[in-house]
Amino acid sequence: MVNDNFLRFPSGRSVGNCRKDAKKLKKTGLTLTQALDLVAEQNGLASGWDKALQNLRATSSVTAASHFLYSMIGKNNQDISRAKASLTQPDHPAETWLPDGEGKIIRAFPHKGTGVLITEAAQALLEVDIAHALSLGDVTELAYEVPGSTSHMTYSIQITNDGTISHFCRSLPVSYEADFYAEDWRVRYVGQGGYRPAESMLHWTSFCFWHSRLVPKAYS
Repeated sequence: MVNDNFLRFPSGRSVGNCRKDAKKLKKTGLTLTQALDLVAEQNGLASGWDKALQNLRATSSVTAASHFLYSMIGKNNQDISRAKASLTQPDHPAETWLPDGEGKIIRAFPHKGTGVLITEAAQALLEVDIAHALSLGDVTELAYEVPGSTSHMTYSIQITNDGTISHFCRSLPVSYEADFYAEDWRVRYVGQGGYRPAESMLHWTSFCFWHSRLVPKAYS
């Protein structure tokens, strides 16, 4: 069973840290229940603490195994530098193992050693697309979408001069309003706080699933 303390509110703060915040608030004269409800509201869920936990449990796609693996690359923002060191340490394999978003564990590694954390399946698809795009000229971005669709998410892949994938962005169709970013070993959900260490490779699993239906466009 997943430990609730690892779940995160929309603010990005973990349940465990929110519980600590509530205990501090309790010292101001509030009951623990009142303090928990207030902390839940301050972190993006105004339905009360118990209801907030129910919602977080229902929407969480991270398994118990992922929490163990997540701890290996950093439990919070204070561990980001340590996570980066472990991924770039030349004497050790620059890789980690994370949930694929569908119940399995998958190998993830920085693209070409310095780029965004990626999976083998995604790399295989993108290397072909990047090679084709670069054969036509200078390319800094590949944008993937289903033309005319109002339901399929769109994807943007940023590319450096040597063909390294540096950024991944997922956007809403038509409006192209971004809702998710991935950069090096970190990810950011728009509206849910800043960057944090990647917890899963679901974004790449989804990209690979839809790749055959997506049309790439190259931008210089």
